[in-house]
Amino acid sequence: MASSESSGCRHAWHPLQGIVLAAVLCCAVRHTNPTYGFAPWAPGGVADLINEPDNFYSFEENVITWKMDDAFRALFASPLQHQVRLAFQEWQTASNSEIRRSSTRYGYQRRGGPQEFFDLRSIVVHELGHAIGLQHPDASYFNLNGATNQPYLKNYRLDAAGEPYVSPPSGGEVMNEGWDEDSLPGSKPPKGLPSGAYWQTVSKDELEALDYVYDRPLTFQEVGPDEDALITLTLFAGGGADGTTLGSSGPDASRSRDPDNASAGRWINRSSVAISDDAALPIGVLPRAAAWSYRNTTGEAVDAMSIATRGTSNPDPLESFSSGPRRFTTIEPSNSIDPHDAQWRAHRFLDPVAGEIPGGHQVELGMTLDVWDWTVASANVRTTSGAIHPAALVTFVDWAEGEMNYAPPMLSAAGAALITGRPEQFLASHRGFQIVNGETPTKLVELGFASVADRSLRLDDLTPQTLDELAAAGSLVRLPIDPIDLGRGADRIVVLQGLVDDLPAEVRDSGQLLYLHDDRWRDAYAKGEILVYGKTVNDDHEVTAFSLLNSPVIAAREVPEPVAFALACAAQGLAFAARSLRGRTLRACSS
Repeated sequence: MASSESSGCRHAWHPLQGIVLAAVLCCAVRHTNPTYGFAPWAPGGVADLINEPDNFYSFEENVITWKMDDAFRALFASPLQHQVRLAFQEWQTASNSEIRRSSTRYGYQRRGGPQEFFDLRSIVVHELGHAIGLQHPDASYFNLNGATNQPYLKNYRLDAAGEPYVSPPSGGEVMNEGWDEDSLPGSKPPKGLPSGAYWQTVSKDELEALDYVYDRPLTFQEVGPDEDALITLTLFAGGGADGTTLGSSGPDASRSRDPDNASAGRWINRSSVAISDDAALPIGVLPRAAAWSYRNTTGEAVDAMSIATRGTSNPDPLESFSSGPRRFTTIEPSNSIDPHDAQWRAHRFLDPVAGEIPGGHQVELGMTLDVWDWTVASANVRTTSGAIHPAALVTFVDWAEGEMNYAPPMLSAAGAALITGRPEQFLASHRGFQIVNGETPTKLVELGFASVADRSLRLDDLTPQTLDELAAAGSLVRLPIDPIDLGRGADRIVVLQGLVDDLPAEVRDSGQLLYLHDDRWRDAYAKGEILVYGKTVNDDHEVTAFSLLNSPVIAAREVPEPVAFALACAAQGLAFAARSLRGRTLRACSS
């Protein structure tokens, strides 16, 4: 990675050698420090806003055109191209939102431990910031100037009069060179984006930078690969010596704002965002499928269900379904958001067959979202009388705890030259899953899992019927539990692999563990996908919840079925239409 005073940015991932990674035990919107900092890009490196407050890069145009070139499109198929569009949309939405400027909540603390992929949208969100003229705030402040051996100290905040003054970075914003939830302020965090992590939400810090550099909201407009564009998505060869350089970006050509005044800064003529074509781990997206079988015991007929999710800003599920004799026939993607939480979305299931789901009847429904650790924040059903009843829809999320190390290099066959091994290796000492409940208390009465690596399950296979088939085949593992009360926001970690005494004390003593060691989990995880299920009950409903864990990554040139179809629809801008298949309502493409 180039230094913060270079003419380009190379965004890398660097593992934390020998550092134990404790499990994330909670999941919440993160409140930032009420002060903010930013670092614009200037000719030669980081802008010096104290001595040259106008000397920085920016686009002059009100509409910034962008494209994906043929090489990028060839490597990253249409499902992944949609993740790029979401990255541009994040910058545009944030820059046009007054509420985003007034809110100190922008982050989402993720769950579960590392996953073996790099998130494409996170990389593009970061690199796009460089392409429009922003630098690394943490590097701009903490990195040492080679000439003076002193920190650069070129990160800024604005005073009440709108004048910049030097300030250390105040939080984990997406433009940081390093990524760590807890290391700022005080010192620069370790470089890079950890595997499996998400870094998708523009923070108040970036918005402060945009307001200073642009003084107007940004609009991004995609054009075709053969058209002229101000920003081009392309590839660069290799991922560095160890495969951990993920992106390279910045202004490629510029012109002076005032030929007679070098301190007036420069207009960007064109920029590029280049993504590695050979990273150490797959670059792509890791979705997760979850579904529920809901039995209505409210005492009234139900005609709609709303599910609020947290974890992705993408309003469109990659796939969704409803099935059963009383299935919902209309499935609406998120039509509402929490303006203070960029990764909260609400989805609606409407119009059941025969107009209602009577008491005692059940319906199956589910969604696949484009992050592996999404959860249900809240859910409710509407009765035919208009009453709203809360619904408890628990979710299951992959969980691991262990140590991240560099893999040792290997000698070549000749014993002479060194061949770089995998630059990282996550050594999981413990595995299992998290049970996450939303806002509605419920009681967990049954819990289990099954290896389904050889079954190629679709989202609409996550039903009680599939459980019966797995049980009949002897594949279903029912875990030994007593009924467990899951209160509002309850979070339980089910440890199925590893010794509880070997867990870090803060995890072991959290009061959130269910230690249910079972070697069949280790064997199932080694094979591939695992179906986890749980049954919950309360006064208003009974629910069987399902999640597919340990699913394959959708990466460059690797687009597994069945999600490829639904992903491609969204990427191509096609509408989703409900259709009926074997008594199921599915969202499918239509032109």
